[in-house]
Amino acid sequence: MPDLTLGLAALVFLLTVELAKAARWAALLGPNRPPYSQCVQALVSGQLTNLLSPLRAGDAIQIGFITVRGGALAPAAATLVGIKLLDACVLLFIASSIFGVSALGASAAWVVVGAAAACAAAGMAIVGGGGQIQLALLRLPMAERVGIGHLQDVAFALHSQRVLLLVGLTSGVAWCAGLLANVAILAAVGIEPTFDLAARMLVAGYAVGVLPAPPGRVGVFETAVALALGSAGIAPLTALAAGVTLHVAQFIELALLIVTSVVVRRWFR
Repeated sequence: MPDLTLGLAALVFLLTVELAKAARWAALLGPNRPPYSQCVQALVSGQLTNLLSPLRAGDAIQIGFITVRGGALAPAAATLVGIKLLDACVLLFIASSIFGVSALGASAAWVVVGAAAACAAAGMAIVGGGGQIQLALLRLPMAERVGIGHLQDVAFALHSQRVLLLVGLTSGVAWCAGLLANVAILAAVGIEPTFDLAARMLVAGYAVGVLPAPPGRVGVFETAVALALGSAGIAPLTALAAGVTLHVAQFIELALLIVTSVVVRRWFR
């Protein structure tokens, strides 16, 4: 049976991930952003939709939640897309570190430095691209109708040192907390935690999240985590226990966020 104390620690880290993501989104939405509590509620609504739907419709629900409460559609969508691109770069960085160490035999430190440099260069290009990026985006079909040009507004927002610091800080907190949650889960089921194993779980969880799956992704998520850990030599049953424990912790985390959101919404009504 998993260690409950370590499971509770993982739950705290998972909650930290979502609260940090909401704070990051709020920072990018600018001075006309909705209250932080509404950003958390929108995030929870999106996650609940992803949980119940075989397809990832949660992003649309998340944006719709904000617009129903008076927010502008295009900026909300653009900031969310910008965040997805940022997270994709970080996930690629983590995945490349795993690949570099396990497949290429490279030093983990050099892989991290190389991937971080590539991500930093891409970020500087996006932030410093000015209007040229916006003009290129607007040439895409239906770009003006869906407001894709507002993606450049995200880059302009990052010119503010305060916004850049908040986005960097909240992104760092979210990703580090996600890795620490996996470390706690590994320790809870009796696996000696390492960065490599925690990163494998993280990449597997995100990868399976973009694919169609049964409601709750029950079975699919656990299998993906077990395969990721199994590829590093972890025994199948122990690896499966880690996947099940992590998934249960995520369900509890989402339930806590839903209850908290309902209470906050009624309290401030």
